[in-house]
Amino acid sequence: RCTRDWSLDVCSSDLMDSSGNLYTVGYLYNATCSGHDLLLCKYGISGALLWQRALSRATNKQVIGYGIHTDGSYVYISGLEDAAFSYYNEMLSAVYDVSGTLIWKQSLYGASYTVGQAASNDASGNLYAIGYSLQSSTGFDMVTAKYNSAGILQWQRLLASSGGAAEYGYSIAVDSSSNVIVGGQGYSGASAAVL
Repeated sequence: RCTRDWSLDVCSSDLMDSSGNLYTVGYLYNATCSGHDLLLCKYGISGALLWQRALSRATNKQVIGYGIHTDGSYVYISGLEDAAFSYYNEMLSAVYDVSGTLIWKQSLYGASYTVGQAASNDASGNLYAIGYSLQSSTGFDMVTAKYNSAGILQWQRLLASSGGAAEYGYSIAVDSSSNVIVGGQGYSGASAAVL
């Protein structure tokens, strides 16, 4: 059995809902399993901890939360976890309700290293995640994925350019018409550009 050290935790991202509750996501060190567990916390308007949830995998594995979003009913998470069949990483997407119950969790496997950086949702409860994935032919490419409210992958897209340039996805939003707006950064040699 793994024993978590709650004192060795790192917050990657936080946000406040319309009622003034604070949500944080990140990870904590799992000493006996030699890995990291995703850590999701909710604080009330007075600053009191209302609940905390940890999401883990097997020994020597890691689950890390990087992006968080809420619509007031659900909490949407993006991050990474180790692939079940290798030491490579997968993009993690997960949904919790505001009471801290895990609704669903999915992983998106890329060519080698795939990590989620941000999450959003639309009015139908679909989750949108963005990050980047290491591809054998094009290097790091921006990856975007959509899951429906049941956690079923609807589509995934890679933004790649030729010539060895790298594209990283860091932010995502969905407007009232379900258009997906993404943001990130691209590199070509020593030059960088905002996407």
